[in-house]
Amino acid sequence: PLPERSNMSTPNFNPADFANPSLGSNTTDDGLTVRQIAAGEAFPMAVLLGFLASIACTLVYAFVWSFGFMLGIIAVGFSWVIVNAMLTASKGFGGKLYQIVAVIFIYFTVTCGKLVLPVWGGLHNGSPMPIPTVLEYAFIGPILRLQSGVSGILGIIVLGYAIRKAWQLGAGTRTS
Repeated sequence: PLPERSNMSTPNFNPADFANPSLGSNTTDDGLTVRQIAAGEAFPMAVLLGFLASIACTLVYAFVWSFGFMLGIIAVGFSWVIVNAMLTASKGFGGKLYQIVAVIFIYFTVTCGKLVLPVWGGLHNGSPMPIPTVLEYAFIGPILRLQSGVSGILGIIVLGYAIRKAWQLGAGTRTS
């Protein structure tokens, strides 16, 4: 025998009941999506890996510069390396905070890459660079290089493009 119609419950086809948490459509009580939570939890590890990649890129930049080559365009490749290290740690999640950190890392990678050799040489010659001078070059080095003419202007353009690339890549690859 068939059950009576009045005793049957109507199935609930609410889309939230069938949502896949990995798609980021569910929200918590705080209004955060699963995607936002995942990106936030991975952020410290992403910053650590981005920082380590930044240090490695700084040393590579100093190494290239030690041979007399001024290849500013490799800063764009450094953007890719740094951001990919961060996105690897976050499993592809990105966002504004990731973008800001990536831009800061690429800026200091380029500016400090040109400081490694003078600082190292000063330490070995017994006349270290004063800390205020090092900080000045680290923070406003690209602006100071504008005094060198066309190469300084080209350096700013390349650095700007590398920063733009870091910003674009830092948005992340996972949209779900």
